[in-house]
Amino acid sequence: MGRPRLSDQKPATLTSEYSVLSTELRRFPWGPKVQACLRDGSTTLDLDNNSIGDEGAKALAVALPSLTALTHLHLYNNSIGDEGAKALAVTLPSLTALTTLTLNSNIIGADGAKALTVALSSMSALTTLNLHNNSIGDDGAKALAVALPSTIALTYLYLNNNSIGDDGAKALAVALPSTFALMRLDLYHNSIGVKWAKALRAAVRSGCSVYT
Repeated sequence: MGRPRLSDQKPATLTSEYSVLSTELRRFPWGPKVQACLRDGSTTLDLDNNSIGDEGAKALAVALPSLTALTHLHLYNNSIGDEGAKALAVTLPSLTALTTLTLNSNIIGADGAKALTVALSSMSALTTLNLHNNSIGDDGAKALAVALPSTIALTYLYLNNNSIGDDGAKALAVALPSTFALMRLDLYHNSIGVKWAKALRAAVRSGCSVYT
């Protein structure tokens, strides 16, 4: 059996956990959405377009271990940078049922990407990761390449518009043969040359599409 919803727990447990988190989340306009998710045991938390920022991401990270029913977490366009990504990376592995994580159109750089890739190795249910329109660069792509073989369920990976060049593409090409579930890799609007674009397409297993 899974972890009981906060609403199903005994009053003492409810008071010690829910009230503390509610106090922290109350500071943010998007806090009620998280509180509702905590209360109801929802499987989807959509916080797109909420100007969460790094401070908000740190507060959200504190709540994540109590959101164990989540299968979809949407954080599109929230001005989350490296510090926010690092905070989220610490507690994301507690979401063992999470299948979809969208962090596109934030301001995550290489350091944030490196932290997230450490978390990925523990997120065995994750099928979709969207990092489109960030700034992870070659160093972030290299870190992601190291983590890819351990992402056993990852099916869709979106890395469009991330300042990835040939060095990052080379690292990804080396890792791709070990990504057995991957069906789509998007790398549009990066700085990958013809040589490594071809290498990426040659590296993927049958049934996987690479878009550069």
